[in-house]
Amino acid sequence: MEFTPINITDFQNWFQILAFALIWAATEFAKWNAKKKTSSEKELKQDEEIRLLKVGLKRLEYLSARNHENTQEVITRIYSEYKALGGNSWIDEDYANYLKDKQ
Repeated sequence: MEFTPINITDFQNWFQILAFALIWAATEFAKWNAKKKTSSEKELKQDEEIRLLKVGLKRLEYLSARNHENTQEVITRIYSEYKALGGNSWIDEDYANYLKDKQ
């Protein structure tokens, strides 16, 4: 068998080279895009976990303030921060009862 070099002036060879390059580029782009998507999903999950930790800490701060009978201003500030972080639970009812008792 004799080796014949590729004739780069032949249109069919250029088409094959271009098709191969496009397929390779599309494959690499798909890999890069999948990696990028995975990392952004991880970042979103991590951000949500951090938010939940902050909500939990703010809940503990609220309960501690209530147990130590802090001023209404302090408790209201902590409750507002808790709600701004997206906190929702029985704290709403407890805060409503607290305001009712203070009046």
